Amino acid sequence: MTSPTARRPARRRGRIALVLGAAVAVVLGGVSTALAADTAPPAPTVLQVDATTEATSVVVRTGSPAQDVQVRVNGRAAQISAIEPQSTGSVKASSALVLDSSAAGGSELDAMKASAKAFIEGIMPGEEISLVTSGGGARVALGFTSDKSDLLQALAAVSPSGQSSLWASIVQASDLFTGRSNRIGNVVVFTATGDTLPNSTPVAARGAALSQQVAVHFRIIQREDFAKDQLGSMASIARTTGGSMQTSPTIEAFGATKPVGERVRNLTRVAFQSAETAKGGNLAVTVDGGTSIVGFLPGTVTKASALAPIEHRSDPLPLIGGSLGLWLGVALGAAAIGMAVWATVSLLDKGDDALQSVLSPYAASTDTGPKGSNALARNALFQRAVHLTGNVAERQGFLTKAESLLERAALPLRAAEALTFYVGIVIGGVVLAVALTGGNLLGTIVIAAIAAVAPYSVVSAKANKRRKKFVAQLPDTMQLLAGTLKAGYSFMQGVEAVSQEVEEPMGGELRRVVSEAQLGRPVEEALDGSAERMGSEDFAWAVMAVRIQREVGGNLAELLLTVADTMVARQRLRGEVSALTAEGRMSAIVLGALPVLLGVAMWVINPEYMGVLFSATAGKVMLVTAIVAALAGFYWMKRIIDIRI
Repeated sequence: MTSPTARRPARRRGRIALVLGAAVAVVLGGVSTALAADTAPPAPTVLQVDATTEATSVVVRTGSPAQDVQVRVNGRAAQISAIEPQSTGSVKASSALVLDSSAAGGSELDAMKASAKAFIEGIMPGEEISLVTSGGGARVALGFTSDKSDLLQALAAVSPSGQSSLWASIVQASDLFTGRSNRIGNVVVFTATGDTLPNSTPVAARGAALSQQVAVHFRIIQREDFAKDQLGSMASIARTTGGSMQTSPTIEAFGATKPVGERVRNLTRVAFQSAETAKGGNLAVTVDGGTSIVGFLPGTVTKASALAPIEHRSDPLPLIGGSLGLWLGVALGAAAIGMAVWATVSLLDKGDDALQSVLSPYAASTDTGPKGSNALARNALFQRAVHLTGNVAERQGFLTKAESLLERAALPLRAAEALTFYVGIVIGGVVLAVALTGGNLLGTIVIAAIAAVAPYSVVSAKANKRRKKFVAQLPDTMQLLAGTLKAGYSFMQGVEAVSQEVEEPMGGELRRVVSEAQLGRPVEEALDGSAERMGSEDFAWAVMAVRIQREVGGNLAELLLTVADTMVARQRLRGEVSALTAEGRMSAIVLGALPVLLGVAMWVINPEYMGVLFSATAGKVMLVTAIVAALAGFYWMKRIIDIRI
């Protein structure tokens, strides 16, 4: 019989083989997937699905004229009746050019005008172009027209002036598309400075573009003084609206980039018939081997951000392609499968490494157990303490409050565990106080009070910070949700789409609402639960508005915009109140900290003089009275400057 000592090298070799096999399988599988993706043709960009007529049509943008086109609706092939390129005039498109004509960007204005001129000269049949400038305020230099000479004349007349109101110009350009829902809409922005006006935000620009269902394309000369936060906002707008963004560090690099007209144009209209279009759902469009899948609604025109196209990454290995890359990918995929099978067989073939054979050398041992048993005992003891603390807290009514506070602060702890840690901190604080003060009652009380208050204060501060950020995100969230509703989404689809775009904590709360609704909880109750968790009256009012609208009907998008405007006004009022009460807050902080800091300084300078307060009975009474009076005064000043909006 083979001894356990002799079996160890075999077991070690088996583990090494298993790990190496799994690692090689994962690597080869990943490389195989990447190579397979390299060989895939570029996917078309779906811009519009018109399901309002019997012959449904889809408009796609491709890198070259479309040749082989196939359409599948909900997985079933559709019958194509016509394929019409933009050059035939069958695709109606409108493009609004936004030109940064501010004085600060004057040196780059000629390069941007040259790019805009090239776009105008490439105008397609049936296409309309307008011109909006941002220098000295948003201004429509020329409305939509197909007259090339008028457009070039208006472009030549643009001169640098004032500061750039870029966000307002995008709003102005988007508003030009009112009444043009049957056209493919694009807003093309040429800028070198961004928006230079104070207190100007991109929220309105994003909302206007989503409302009019237009794609926003940015062409940027990124100078050294270009605001980095605005670049992030522009990228977000381009991604949300289905547009694009391209930056160039210099004027020369900007002039050498691919003309924006090639990105925006080259459209093809494909008309098809399918019984599935009456249901809505998924539409797969394949052009010359590349496929894009989008969602559409029956009986409506779905376009821009409402389509939510699948993003396709760029080729990571451009040198390997064609048949060579395909066969190499197949070979690596086969190797990955073989390694995975070998790893699985190695895992199942235990041989002498079965559990009984591994434990057999220790079966007759008189030891109390492995060394890890002490850790197990500590873990079991802690779990017992958690159970006991949870029972006591539940009887006293603390468990629900603690759970609510932990959820508001987004701490991944159960209420019973948190209370157990809290009790441990308090006990540890008392022990530490006794050790540091030598049994002094007053010092022990002070340190124990700090240990008792500090954890709650930290968690409450984290919860308040998260709540303030949540409240600050509400107006933008309401506007984005209203935009999705105007784009044709249902309310739940809009909530799910917005939850993927906004940051924490709003994104996490909305994703939780979506999950609860999918599990069967009414969406109004899920939203009410989120408002209660975050302690937000504004969100509670928004939920109430949604509930009333669902009961009595009405335009929910307009209602959400009204609620968002009210929230913005409340935030502005809060800011004004905060500015007016800044002096009072500073006075409260100084007056509250001055006695403590002065006492510490005097203790350092003359300990014997201050020691009377801790040794004499009258000194202790005076010290306690001073602490109570200081806390009462600080609380009173806080109540004076705390104005609820």
